[in-house]
Amino acid sequence: MSRKKPDGTDDKRIKLTDDRRNKIIQLAGQGHTDREIVKKAEVSLATLYRWFQNEPIFHDTVKMEKARALAEQVHPQFLKLAKGYQFTETTIKTLPSGLQEVTKYHRQAPPNFKALQTLISRWDPTYRDRHEVAGKIEHEHTHGIDPELQELIHGITRESGDDEE
Repeated sequence: MSRKKPDGTDDKRIKLTDDRRNKIIQLAGQGHTDREIVKKAEVSLATLYRWFQNEPIFHDTVKMEKARALAEQVHPQFLKLAKGYQFTETTIKTLPSGLQEVTKYHRQAPPNFKALQTLISRWDPTYRDRHEVAGKIEHEHTHGIDPELQELIHGITRESGDDEE
C-alpha cells in the first residue's frame, strides 16, 4: 500500500532504503560534501535533508563519518606542525648581468605548541575533562592517542622539566 498525500494522490517521494543509507554513509566517510553525496546517490539535496530530519540517528551517523574523514585528513598536518619540520626556501635574484642566482636555504620550523594542544584536545577524550590539581600526580593516558603523538607529548614534558624528581 502506497502512502497518500493530503490531496489523496500517491506520494512518489524517494524512500531511504538500506542500500541508499549505506551508500550515503560510505560517501560521507570518504569525505564527500552533501552536494557530492546527492549526485552519487542520485537523490536531491531536499530529499537528503528530509531523511536527515526524519531519521536523526542516520543524520548523526553521516555527521560522525564526515568528522572522521576530516580528522584523518587533518591529523597528519597538525602532527607535522606540532613536531616541527624542515623545509627548503628558494630565492631567485636577478644579477646586473641578467643572470639569475638561485639560492636554497634549509630551514627548520619549530614545534608549534598550539597545534599540539589542538591535537590533544581532539584526539584525547580525557583532555577536555581535566582540571587543575595542586601537587604532582603520576598518571599517564595512553588510550585513544596516536603513539607518535604520545611520544611527542612525553618528549615536550621531559624538555620542560615536568619529569624532574
